[in-house]
Amino acid sequence: VLTLEITDGDQIFYIDQEFSWGVLALNGDKTIYLPEEEAYLQMGVLDDAGHTICDAALDLTITDPQGGEVRLSTEEDTINYGNECAGDTYTTSPDYDATYTFEGGVGVYRMRLTATTVNGVHTIEDEFRVAETVSFDVSRTGPTRIFPPEAYPVRITVTANEAYTGEIIEFVPVSFQITESNKPFRTYEVGDTKQ
Repeated sequence: VLTLEITDGDQIFYIDQEFSWGVLALNGDKTIYLPEEEAYLQMGVLDDAGHTICDAALDLTITDPQGGEVRLSTEEDTINYGNECAGDTYTTSPDYDATYTFEGGVGVYRMRLTATTVNGVHTIEDEFRVAETVSFDVSRTGPTRIFPPEAYPVRITVTANEAYTGEIIEFVPVSFQITESNKPFRTYEVGDTKQ
């Protein structure tokens, strides 16, 4: 806990800030899916010192727009342990993964991921959206967690479902270092996939 003492004239204010434990990550290969599409979900767990945890018990509850729930877990083998997880190492494979098919119709799907480790129980929440159609189908393939000294490949695949001329821009944190791709740009037709 960090305690700040702030003086404003004759008044003194105290603010306590508690910092979160480690990292619990849940990434889908997309942020917008189509009905009946299968999502590839990738998870990672770090302790409070930033070290990779490969043996966490994970429990993921997915709530569809109608309120129906599906539970995935490592206990029931519906969340898989990654075969390349080996502590603080370089890998492009997720430490944990699962698949889920969006059968509950169009709308927002809420996800609640809980990790139980020797450090305790920790939970995050996230959501994905299912739309009837999308103008551009965008999927990302990259690491779920990184070992900071290493560089990692990230592939962004864009499928245009309507005619478009212009730039496609991906925003990343300012601290990211991007290296140039040696793949040339070219023109694609509607329905083609560009990677």
